[in-house]
Parts: sequence; structure tokens; C-alpha cells
Amino acid sequence: MSASMDEVRMSLPHPSDSPKGVVYTRPEVVTNCLDISGFTESENILDIRALDIGCGYGQFIGNLARRIALACKGAGYDRRQCVDHLVRNLRGVEIEPLTAEHAREEMLSAVAGVYPTRSKARAWLSKVVVIGDYLSNEVDGLLGGKFDFITGNLPYVRYKHIQKLPHEPDLGDLRDRFECFRGRSDYSVAFMEKLLDNLTESGRVSVITSNAFTRADYGAKLRRKVVDNGLSVDELDFSVARVFEDDVSAYASLFIIRSEAEARNRLITLNSPDTKILTRLAKLGFGFARTCSGYRKITRLPGNPPESPWSPVGPEAMRIIKRTLESHKTISESGFEVRKGPATGADEVFIRKRGEFGFSKRIRNQYLRPYERAGGKKKDEVILSVYGNGKLIKFERLPREVREYLESHREQLQNRYIVKKGDAAWWSTIDKVDFGIAETPKILIPDYGLECSLHKNGERFIPGHSVVYVTNSNGVVLQSLISMFEHPLIMLIRLWKAPPLRGMGLRSSSNVVKDLPLSPEDKGTRLYGLSESELKCLEKEVEILWRVR
Repeated sequence: MSASMDEVRMSLPHPSDSPKGVVYTRPEVVTNCLDISGFTESENILDIRALDIGCGYGQFIGNLARRIALACKGAGYDRRQCVDHLVRNLRGVEIEPLTAEHAREEMLSAVAGVYPTRSKARAWLSKVVVIGDYLSNEVDGLLGGKFDFITGNLPYVRYKHIQKLPHEPDLGDLRDRFECFRGRSDYSVAFMEKLLDNLTESGRVSVITSNAFTRADYGAKLRRKVVDNGLSVDELDFSVARVFEDDVSAYASLFIIRSEAEARNRLITLNSPDTKILTRLAKLGFGFARTCSGYRKITRLPGNPPESPWSPVGPEAMRIIKRTLESHKTISESGFEVRKGPATGADEVFIRKRGEFGFSKRIRNQYLRPYERAGGKKKDEVILSVYGNGKLIKFERLPREVREYLESHREQLQNRYIVKKGDAAWWSTIDKVDFGIAETPKILIPDYGLECSLHKNGERFIPGHSVVYVTNSNGVVLQSLISMFEHPLIMLIRLWKAPPLRGMGLRSSSNVVKDLPLSPEDKGTRLYGLSESELKCLEKEVEILWRVR
């Protein structure tokens, strides 16, 4: 006897409680996404081989089966012919046996809704929905070649959680087998690469996934693959819409990817959480949709180089941004240093309130410095440094108080990845904690949209790892950068190149900040020499994008 949908869902963890990436799409959203993608109940779909790359409990494959069954009915097929057609032309992959069984039940129900029957034949279902890992080589033989239409909801698993999945994927193996899986890629990047390779020359992808790869550094090779293969992209940004049955922290989009004579990259951003707007879009189709009160549509300018981040900024504002980038030196080219605060790998050991270390005043003055976090600063937090003159101090040369403190946390420190896999000394930190940072004037650019601030000599603290800081020996010159960081042009570049998290403000990335254009200080002209109309254009773009977010 098959499990009910509720039983299946209750047996699986909530996505916020587990790294499994289990997120379910609302049924009405699945229907609208397939309509927008052009997979409708017409006889044309009988010529299409379709694949659901992660069946879950059958949201997509059940809908696909119903549409194909309706097309079969319209073409005059009887039930047996319809089932034979499904076995030839429809496949789904699911890694969990329990949910795979429910996906099969959804297919059976979908066909029965078009062809009522008392037949209990079920063997054909296991030929359509196969159990396995879509990324594995073993599943390829079960799929039987390439597909004309690939759909589904890709897993939401960040890099740090990938190896915690039940089947324990090996990161080295993923890098060896998937060229686009680089840096700290989300798990979905490997899926995107494989499904693009599984697509026929005239095929089409229609998947819901995190849109972070469109702007994050780790998505560069995937973006390049799309451009080099001459593929067009239509992205429907779901950032403000509730398209899943549970809340997720990732920004998700529907991506429709296909080959066209003239490749283009278009973006529709919803302005309202009302998913009825999707129904309107489903009737219009991506091509006939026009900007209105419910959504905004833009055609993105081509990237140069091809792996450049895909921008949410409108083309008129992007032309101003690109021209400014070409005509101005960057912050790093102008003599400023841009860095990120040090990571320790064990903040609860190295960063605490001053009194919690139990050190004498002499040791506190020598080995502790105030620590500045982004956001809610913890009162009297300090960081411990085991470095001197730029080098790690040998453990036996540390003062007895420091050695005893570290020894009391030795087991925790030794279990860190940098020690077990990276051969780092067990008492070291991931990044060198250099107290020289504390002595220099600097601009702090905290993560999540917090205000930039200038700290001059005498405010002796170490910036947190979530803070990017800019240093220069001249505090007056640094002060002049504050207005630059608040300029609409800089805000748009940061939004373009450093994708935000849900509910957060602008992200900080040292690589992005290094490459920001620097405007020469000239009180007689506007920053960057922009005309009044250009500045208004940028200000309007900021207003539009921040209103959406």
C-alpha cells in the first residue's frame, strides 16, 4: 500500500533543519511554470522526450504525465498506447525510494484522470521513475539518451552542506566530473551542467533553482558554458513570490534555457508576492510579456567577458555603469588595500568577551584586541591572536596562560577541517590575525547593507570576517570615499556583482570592492562626471530595484 503525500512529507526533514535541500514547489506554480515554458496539452508534446531530474513526491512529473495523457487522448490513443508512449518518452529520477514511490502514484493518478480504468498494472511506473542520483554515471543508462525537455526543482544545498547529504557526495569527485563546479559552488551548479549536456540540440530546459550562480564568482564557468553554447536564457525571478510550500532563504528563479539563432538573456522580476501574476504570464508567454505593475521585464546587455555576472540592472543604467568602469581606475589600482577580516575556524574559542579568557592584564594587552562584527556588535568582544611579526608563534613559546586556555579547547580545535585535511597547526586560525590591522585607519564595509564607517588611528580593533575594509595611510583620503560608497552607481554595481541573501541588504565581497571605480575628488563636478540625466537614471534604477527587494 502506498504512502500518502502527508506521510511522505512528514518523513522528510524541513529544509531549514537539514542540508538535504528538500523544498517542494506549490502545485499551481508548477502548472504555471510548465505553461510559461510551452509544455502544454497539445499533440506537439508527443514528439518530445521529457525528464524530471528530481521527482520529489511527483509535483512536476505528475503534471507532465497528465499533459501527455491529454495529448494522447486528443490524438486518439487508447490507454495502453498512452502508457507505452510514457514509457518511451518520459523519465524521472528520484534518489529517495519513498518519495519515488509517491511520484509513481502521482503519475498513475494523472493517467487515471484521463483514462479511467480498474487495471492494477504498475510495472510500467518503475520504468518511468527510476531510483538513483541524477549526477551519477549509473543513472545514465536508465535514462536512455538525451531529452527535448528537462524540468524540475533543483536541490537547495550550499557548498558547506554537500558532504552532509545522506549519500555523502565527494567534493573532489564533483570537481573532477563537472567542469563548472568550482570554488564554493552550490550543489545545483553540477545539476545545471549535467542537464545542459543531457539536452538535445533543439531542446529546452525549464527548471526552478537558486539564481545565485548568475552573479556569484563560483557561477562563472556555468555562465560561460551557456554563452559559448549560444543558448538563450529567460529568467523569472521569484524573490518576492511564495512559490514553495516552505520558506527558503535562497533567492529562486525559473530558468528557461534553449538554443536560438540569436541568443538573448531576458529577466522578469515580480513586484508582488501574488502568484496570480504567474497565471497572467502563463497566458502571455515570456516573449509577449511587457513591464507592468505586477512585474518588470528587461533584456540584459551581453557580458564582456562572457562569464561576467548577469545583471538585474536595466540596460540604460548598465550602459552608464559599463562606461564608467571603462573610464575610471579601480580602488585597488589607486593605491588602496582591500581585505576581509580574518576567519578563525573556531570563533567560540578565539572570539569572546574580554573577561571570559581569564588572562592577566599583561597578557590581555599583548594577545587580545577589540573585535568589530558586522551588525549587532557584541559588547567588549575581543579576539585572540597567536601570531607575532606576521608568523605563527610556536606553541611552547606562547605564555602559560594562553597555552592552558588553548589546551582546554584542543579537541575542538583539532577537529577543524584546516587541521585534519589542511595540515594546519592545531592552535592556528584559518587566516592570520595580524594586530597591525588594528593600528591602521580603515573604512569598514559591513555585509548585509549596513552603513560604511571610517575608523581612524586610536580605535584599535580587528574587523570581523563579515567585514570588508579599505586601508590607506591617509585618513582624510579615506574619509572622501564614504560618499562614493553611498553613490547610486556603486550601489548598483554591488547589487549586480554580489548577490544578496533573502531579507538582507547589499552584500560585501573584497573582490567586488577592489574593482569598484574610484572617482577623482573634484568638488566642481558630480562624482564620476555624470550628467544630471545620467544621475537621475541611476537613482531611478536604485528606487526600482530596492522597491522590488
